[in-house]
Amino acid sequence: MRCCGWANCAGRSRRPASCGSNPGAEPPARHFAQTVKHDGQSLAADGWSLRGIRILPPSMHANGGVISVGTDAVGPSEARNAAKTTGKDRAMAIPAIIRAMRPHHWLKNGLVFVPILLNHDVFDPHAFAYGAIAFLSFSLLASSIYLLNDIVDVEADRRHPTKCKRPLAAGEITKAQAYAMVPGLMIVAFGLAWFLPRPDLYLAALGAYLVLALAYLFFLKRKLLVDVLGLAALHTLRILAGNAAADIPLSSWLLAFSMFLFLSLALVKRYAELRITQDQSGLKKAGRGYHAEDIEALSQLGMASGCTCALIMALYVDSAAVKELYRYPQLIWLVCPIVLYQMARIWFLARRGQMPDDPLVFMIRDWRSQLMGAVVVVIMVSASVLP
Repeated sequence: MRCCGWANCAGRSRRPASCGSNPGAEPPARHFAQTVKHDGQSLAADGWSLRGIRILPPSMHANGGVISVGTDAVGPSEARNAAKTTGKDRAMAIPAIIRAMRPHHWLKNGLVFVPILLNHDVFDPHAFAYGAIAFLSFSLLASSIYLLNDIVDVEADRRHPTKCKRPLAAGEITKAQAYAMVPGLMIVAFGLAWFLPRPDLYLAALGAYLVLALAYLFFLKRKLLVDVLGLAALHTLRILAGNAAADIPLSSWLLAFSMFLFLSLALVKRYAELRITQDQSGLKKAGRGYHAEDIEALSQLGMASGCTCALIMALYVDSAAVKELYRYPQLIWLVCPIVLYQMARIWFLARRGQMPDDPLVFMIRDWRSQLMGAVVVVIMVSASVLP
């Protein structure tokens, strides 16, 4: 066996004089950039290993197998430590993968329960169970989209002041690990539809969400205003999925209210991102399809959309649907100023630079928003059960 000056790679007793003055010493770790012919004897017979070895079978070389050595030669103890480190890294990657799935954003999928609540089916165990299945299904599908988004935007995220902390952008997981999770999450998400009373309707809503999410990921998010309309539609589809999951008739009032509400929140999200990018880099063009001077137009359009939500709520109070669901529909008028307050406060915080990237998650976690939501629930329950 010929091996780059070594008489016997498997044994450690013979070495050329040029490698050192002590013939009996163990060979030091060194870099090999040669190809050695293998005559059947294992290089690891004496406990040694070579990082980066590529062994070609004898059929690929006329004189026998070929070993391509491209990195360092290491001893048995170092090889064992490297194996332990690799296993430890894989174990540490599991929490990072879970964080990359953004479970804290699963709160947004609670929107599937909105039709159940408004239809007064909250105490129906079957309706609640269907809502829970839809919540889990949408959460898994959304996580797969989040992973794809991080893969596509990894370079841009590394330059972003806050998104650089995402696991993939921070180097805590690899693209291969993220890719491996995507198909499994999608399969489980769509498979859960068969536990619902109308899987065809739910699959239509879930499929529409997937198509729109992929279109947003690869194309729509770079287009002026189309991106915020796409975001509003994605959130509205969660509510439509809740209707389909529990087989509840669609309300045009809820659909209109949702579209304007989520359009305002999507504009808040883009406004906050544009403000951060403008403050950090001072670029003339910032935030995908938006210029720095567009920030005031986004604010005005978003506040107008928020006020439209309150207008739709006021019109809803005088509709026939309210009179069928509530004994005292006039109490629903109290919801209108709460909606106005909530949307105005969101925009005040955004203009002060105190709004994070996702305003919907902020509203779910903010104690004032939670208090306003509780007051709305009390008003609607009172309108239903008061004698």
